[in-house]
Amino acid sequence: FLELESSGQRSEVRLHYRTKGQQAHTEVFPYSLADGQWHKVSVAVSASHIILHVDCNRIYERVVEIPFMDIPDDTTFWLGQRNSAHGYFKGVMQDVQILVMPQGFISQCPDLNRTCPTCNDFHGLVQKIMELQDILAKTSSKLSRAEEKMNGLDGCYCERTCSVKGVVYREDESWTDGCRNCTC
Repeated sequence: FLELESSGQRSEVRLHYRTKGQQAHTEVFPYSLADGQWHKVSVAVSASHIILHVDCNRIYERVVEIPFMDIPDDTTFWLGQRNSAHGYFKGVMQDVQILVMPQGFISQCPDLNRTCPTCNDFHGLVQKIMELQDILAKTSSKLSRAEEKMNGLDGCYCERTCSVKGVVYREDESWTDGCRNCTC
């Protein structure tokens, strides 16, 4: 059997299954689904890994004892609860999908279908980082030289002047140009 159970009282999600050795096993994931909101829930079982997604976020990933996945044709499928020995199911389900395929959660959360970069992509990124480091080093060097020049100018006295019609006037000096009074 493979059963996904949500306990609102204990704020946990439980996955019950049989191992390859036919032993009953339960994985408990502390998480509250009983919050009055709709949720997208997916459980991916792959060899010895179990991944729980809630609302397209990976909540848990665990390495577990390998589940028994040889499901006979005459297996009974229960939706809501396995039998009357457990507490009765209370809640609402909508758009339930049972997908027996690798990475079936992607049908529910297509944005999770990101591929890992190839070695060539990674090499290109490394090259770009090296180029950026070179640009940074050159820019830092230019900045240092500019700062040195600016520091050298601090000791310099530069007299401010104005040049009008070939005549040089000092700062705050006044003169008359026709009918206008001018000040440098």
